[in-house]
Amino acid sequence: MPAPANKSEIDLPIAAAIAFSYTAQSLVGTEKNFEDWRQKFIDSILYNQQNAERVKAAIMYGKSVADKILAWAKNDNYSESRGYPRFTLSGKEGSWQPTPADYAQAIEPHWNTMRPYTLDSASQFSPKEKLVYSLKKSSEFYKTVMEVYKIVKDLDTTQKATAKYWDDNPNVSVNLGHLNYFIHKISPGGHWLMITKQACQKKTNRLAALHWPIR
Repeated sequence: MPAPANKSEIDLPIAAAIAFSYTAQSLVGTEKNFEDWRQKFIDSILYNQQNAERVKAAIMYGKSVADKILAWAKNDNYSESRGYPRFTLSGKEGSWQPTPADYAQAIEPHWNTMRPYTLDSASQFSPKEKLVYSLKKSSEFYKTVMEVYKIVKDLDTTQKATAKYWDDNPNVSVNLGHLNYFIHKISPGGHWLMITKQACQKKTNRLAALHWPIR
């Protein structure tokens, strides 16, 4: 990250909020919402702060941090992977196959080519003892599959509600007769933000953005 010229003259919580807003704005389709929030946020800070130069310095530094993050993100191989060939189905025993009701194509078969965000590689936490495909009832693979199958088959209403609540699939498939469509959602990010909020409330800590009420 770019080091601030004079750290003591920059309000770091403000800079962090600004950096987050610019970074998030580039990753979603609702850019105007971020622009509107950021302007209200800045106006509110300037209204409640006497040192306008300190606030402006924090805004400029936050923007420079966001620019650095976005420039780094562009080299993660995501864009290049969009042009890679799709997953090729195989008749080999144990190979992945599309399942009903959608029979959707394999999602992100080249995800292992992405540069990890904090891991040193995609295989850093690969299990030492991997399940080997086998249909023998005595095999660990078969026992594991049947354990999952029985749990899913006998779910009660509470377990189903819990599973749906923590479903972090960004696309929800809806099937109505011959009609099939997807609903896009942002629950993965929403869940992490909710956990952060709950942790802050439990420790009675306030996020930087909450220090300055929006007028």
